[in-house]
Amino acid sequence: MACLATHSHWARNIENNVSGIRPYFHLTNEDERILMKWMRDYGKKIVNASIIMEEKRWRKMLHSMKYLPKIIGENLKLWWFDYLGSFQLTDVIPKTSLHESICFIQYLLNQAVLTDSTLWAAKFELQRNITLAYDLATLEMESEWQNVQGFKAILNPSFSMQCFNHMILGIISEVSSDGFNHENVYLAFYKNRITGMVCVVKMSEILRWIVSKVPDSPELSTLISVISNTFNIKYESVLSLIRTMVKNDVIAIEKRKSPCLSNQIPI
Repeated sequence: MACLATHSHWARNIENNVSGIRPYFHLTNEDERILMKWMRDYGKKIVNASIIMEEKRWRKMLHSMKYLPKIIGENLKLWWFDYLGSFQLTDVIPKTSLHESICFIQYLLNQAVLTDSTLWAAKFELQRNITLAYDLATLEMESEWQNVQGFKAILNPSFSMQCFNHMILGIISEVSSDGFNHENVYLAFYKNRITGMVCVVKMSEILRWIVSKVPDSPELSTLISVISNTFNIKYESVLSLIRTMVKNDVIAIEKRKSPCLSNQIPI
C-alpha cells in the first residue's frame, strides 16, 4: 500500500489490473483477492492521495532549484511527469526535496532533453545541490599556526571542480564574468563548514594547480615552498594566499601526526 500511495501511475495501473503487481510482490491467490477487493473499494482514494503527494514533492523540489524553473518554464513540469513515470513500483522516493532535485536533474541530463545554455545551467545546478547535500563531518581546525612546521593542509572534503562553457557566466549570479573571455571556465564548489552554504569560485590555472597539490603534501611548509618555487612567488605571498584559503574554508590546517606515534606498536 505504501508503494501504491507514492506512485500515482502505478496506483492507476493496479486499480485497473491487480495482476500487474505480481512481478514486484509474491502474493498468494488469497492475497490478490483481498487486494482486488481493497482496490475496488478504496482505489480512487489511493490514486488521489498519490497525486496529491507527488504535487507536494514537486512544489517542495522547486524551492531547491534556483535557475532551471526560470529558464525552462512550463516544460519542466512536463518532464517532471516523465520523471515520475520512470519509477518502478518498489523504488524508494528521495528522502528530501534537495535529494529529489538531484535525482530529477540527473534524469533530465540522462534523457538528453536539454541543450545549450539550459544544459550548462542544469549541470551547474546539479553540482551546486550535490555540494549542498554533502554531510560534512566536524573537523578540528587549527586557528593558530604561526610556525608552519608540524602542520598540514586539508582540502575541504566537499570540494569539487568542473569545467563549464563560458556561457554559464551569463546565467548564474554566484560569480561574475569579469576577466573570462575563454571558451571554458573552471568553477569550484564547496560547502562552508561554518555557514553551511555552497561557495562557488572561479579557478585560475594557479589555483587549480595548488588545490591539486594539497592532498599530496605531507607538510604545510613543503606545500608553500613548492608553490613559491614553481610560480616564482615570494614565500610570504604564498603564505598570505594560504591564509586566505583557510579563511574561506577551501582548506583547513591541522597538526601533522608524528610518524613515531603513528607507527608505535601497542604493548
